[in-house]
Amino acid sequence: MGSPDYYHQCGSGGYSVPNTWAGYQKAKSGVAYTGVFAYVPGAETREYIEVPLVYPLIANKTYKFKMYVNLINYARQAIDAFGVYFSTTAVSGVTNIDPLPYVPQIKNTPGNMLTDTAGWMLIGGTYTASGGEAWLLIGNFEYNANMQTTLVNPSGGAIMHIT
Repeated sequence: MGSPDYYHQCGSGGYSVPNTWAGYQKAKSGVAYTGVFAYVPGAETREYIEVPLVYPLIANKTYKFKMYVNLINYARQAIDAFGVYFSTTAVSGVTNIDPLPYVPQIKNTPGNMLTDTAGWMLIGGTYTASGGEAWLLIGNFEYNANMQTTLVNPSGGAIMHIT
């Protein structure tokens, strides 16, 4: 039910890289990145990005995955919860903005606060496929009570830029 944002060097109205409504951030690579609500103080609000894989994953094969995240400039708090979930089917029929009920197979290390607003922070790991995984879902799957936060700015919400 959320509305992730897409920022591109040819964008306009606050969606142009590197000058966005969320602050100033160059893309880690290429010319674009996306943004999602990963945490809102006092609410369980989440947004996710879901993409199909080019090929389904092969059973018992181990894959390396990495992504980079960046905390927007106006974020009030940073979090330690963010990850990726591999699925055999697309997620559909979601009618709320609560954390999705999936356990990410690759996630940020608990306690590793994602505080950097100037650079990009690596989240990565390996995953041994069950077989047939054809979708990736990226976001924060934890409820607020199950993650750590740290104050980085006295006002705003927390959105993680993903590339």
